[in-house]
Amino acid sequence: MFKVTPIIVITAAAMKEEEEILRKISDAYLKKPVSKAQLVAELVRFLPHDEVEQDQAVTAPGVDRHWSPEELLEEQRAELPELQKLLADSVSIWQELSETLTINDIEIFASQMQGAGHRFGFVPLENWGERLATQAALFGMASLPVTLGEFQQVQQDLDTLIGA
Repeated sequence: MFKVTPIIVITAAAMKEEEEILRKISDAYLKKPVSKAQLVAELVRFLPHDEVEQDQAVTAPGVDRHWSPEELLEEQRAELPELQKLLADSVSIWQELSETLTINDIEIFASQMQGAGHRFGFVPLENWGERLATQAALFGMASLPVTLGEFQQVQQDLDTLIGA
């Protein structure tokens, strides 16, 4: 029965000799504090899962085939500096999420960004937030860091649009 059940040991502290014993009797060994990302990375090694392949043309940051800046109404353009400030204020949250990969918090952040993109008419942010939310819901641990990394590009695209 235990041959097919992975054993992952999580411990606060262990002496060198104890660590060797723990490694022999388990499939994985993690020291506290353990982040959700570390635990999920270990679980992924043992549990069946599917990786969602991303089409680069669809997932490129700031790119959307169905939107162009010319579609923005003058009122929406006038409000873009407010969105720019919102994104600037969100950088510390984004940095923390990029480090911790806490799924629940990523889902909340993604929803906020998706909503802000929609509210301000900035479709690249809305699409990015939607993609991030989907990956978080599917526990796409391989794709989440990549998508989170695109946040700066979305910000730069907005900065360029405002400067244009």
